Amino acid sequence: VLPPGRMAIEQRVFPLDGSCNTAVRARGRAQVGLAAQVRVCLEEDPRALDLAGWLHTDAAPLGTESIYAVAERLASREELDACVSSAETARKIGDDVELALEAGLQGTPFLLVNGRPTPAFVPLLYALALTGGESDHPIFDGLPAPIAAQPGHEGHAH
Repeated sequence: VLPPGRMAIEQRVFPLDGSCNTAVRARGRAQVGLAAQVRVCLEEDPRALDLAGWLHTDAAPLGTESIYAVAERLASREELDACVSSAETARKIGDDVELALEAGLQGTPFLLVNGRPTPAFVPLLYALALTGGESDHPIFDGLPAPIAAQPGHEGHAH
């Protein structure tokens, strides 16, 4: 439980490659799965936020060696290899994927704000930060009503 006026943002993974995400059919981008695995392996290290930012920039040359080159600043290759191939890492990714699917999210990055799935939309995150994570704060009263999902399109992002 957070103190009043505080908010917690948790970053979760939803890799867009079928090699480590059973909800995605496309395969062939195994480096996407590796990036997610490495992020999970380093999730307890606060310095890993820099790694996550680098992995999600368009300019990043996302390949096995470039992922390890950055990650090895935080852990040895041996530690990373052991963690990446562990059942615990696969379970954590599976849990994140399941949570994302239950929430109707189908992309990455996947965020939880105070335990609730939240789009990674900077203005929304900023407003939530200003309100201490209170989604029912009066500041949100002026927003238009949400658009109802059309039949057959529930849970799909548009």
